[in-house]
Amino acid sequence: MTFESLSMQRTLISFLGTNDYSETVYHWPGLGEYGTTHVAAALAGLWKATHIVVLATQAAEEKNGAGLRDCLAAAALPEPVVKRLPDGRTAPELWMQFRAGESEAGLRRIPAA
Repeated sequence: MTFESLSMQRTLISFLGTNDYSETVYHWPGLGEYGTTHVAAALAGLWKATHIVVLATQAAEEKNGAGLRDCLAAAALPEPVVKRLPDGRTAPELWMQFRAGESEAGLRRIPAA
């Protein structure tokens, strides 16, 4: 059985930042190489993602959201669902960011005994 023959849902959860993205070649042993400006596109392409969830602040989405969407569309990859994160300037906002990622990954906290 090959990786491509598996017909399952694959959800990629990634982050989008405010940095300036540039073309990079990503290499994953056994899967190949993928040249793109966004790691989310490389991972989605290499791993054949069926859904893409992007966690981003408003500033990140405003600066780089269109570029990511264009990059994904050009490669015929799924349209991302963007989940808004707080800026992370305070400890409570950082915890909110962590919990957003935790929630998207389907993780849950186990209460201490």
